[in-house]
Amino acid sequence: MSAKLKTLLEIADGSFNQLDACRETLRQLESLLWTLKTELGESRIGRLAAIGAYVALDRGDLVEADLGHWREQLEALEVSE
Repeated sequence: MSAKLKTLLEIADGSFNQLDACRETLRQLESLLWTLKTELGESRIGRLAAIGAYVALDRGDLVEADLGHWREQLEALEVSE
């Protein structure tokens, strides 16, 4: 494996780790917002908290799916080298 490819793989791996942390933060935000929604009920703020929870959940799912796809591509690249 060339030094450049090894460096690129290390950068990609570090980036994936950061995106994992982002995904986890989105999950925690979703949980917090859902708790607020539960406590506040059907008030305006409660409904806004529910919307925020759904957005955090959706974005977390997208990040998780993208990460899985990118990791598969990276593993295929590593195997081919």
